[in-house]
Amino acid sequence: MQSTRQDLLRSPRLDSTMLLDTYAITFRGGKNAQGYHKAALMHVRIRFRGESQLGFDVFLPRNENDALSFIAKTKKKILLLGGGTDLLRDTEKIEGQCLVDISHLENLRHITREDDVEKVGALTRISDFNHSAVDNYEAFNQLAKGFGGRAISNMATVGGNICAASPAADLLPILLALDAVIVTRSLRQQRTTGILSFLLAPGKTGLRKDEIIAEVQFEAPARGKFCTFRKIGRRGSVFRATVSLSVFVHLNEVMEIKQARIAFNSLRDNLPRRANLIEQNLRGKRLESGAIQEVVSSLSKEYTVPSDINASSEYKLDAAEGLLEDQLCHIENLARGL
Repeated sequence: MQSTRQDLLRSPRLDSTMLLDTYAITFRGGKNAQGYHKAALMHVRIRFRGESQLGFDVFLPRNENDALSFIAKTKKKILLLGGGTDLLRDTEKIEGQCLVDISHLENLRHITREDDVEKVGALTRISDFNHSAVDNYEAFNQLAKGFGGRAISNMATVGGNICAASPAADLLPILLALDAVIVTRSLRQQRTTGILSFLLAPGKTGLRKDEIIAEVQFEAPARGKFCTFRKIGRRGSVFRATVSLSVFVHLNEVMEIKQARIAFNSLRDNLPRRANLIEQNLRGKRLESGAIQEVVSSLSKEYTVPSDINASSEYKLDAAEGLLEDQLCHIENLARGL
């Protein structure tokens, strides 16, 4: 059946800013949680001003079980749709695909704490970190402030940022520094995978065809635990970082480092990496200027940094050393209450 323009614009996650000439939606199914009583499958055909056309299917589940049942049984090529920020940049990506729109599944949007574990739902928006208990880790507040501007941070999701597995993703170094665990669900099972094992290569993760990311888990903020995040770029914090860094430090009562985890992103054209050698050198030392400078000077021994379109290798290494020293000094000040 032919739809009206308002029908199209009410459909969740379809970009209302597209310059359309003609459009048509064919529904197969009844009404669901977005206004359709049953899970609905529809075909969307869009003709842009000019000659180009775009055709794809959209599945609108009532709940998580509907979504898991559909992706387990369908033979269609699937794209899970949470926030849709990647599709805004690359609409051709959805040609011939079936978008499974899970953006309205509220059980996947949460920030909760259970005992000493923080749990963040896959559909949690980046902007949700602005006013949450997890902002006791400063890293999440800094992430939300500089994540592509307000419009993007209101759309972008935790699960989408992980699945994109981008060498420039801001969230990934934070999750690496917190040694996070990814919880995935299918009709058959729920499983957990460490973030290091889940990220396989740029654009590739360990998410199976019949799974969705349910949530991310990591140790909750507590006395003596600090996690920070900073990035630098040529055009300000809301753009792609030239270098980004997240630092997690757990201090005892006398300012000795019990645990340190440090993750850099954008130093190489691959996924973010932990600085294992620096982490080992920090353990057991007092967090003070002498130890900090000694550790920072060893960064060049651990990282071989190539030049790229954004910056020279020398600039990126200098920037990484400066960020690391700055963040360790900042954590020292936080611990001292300064």
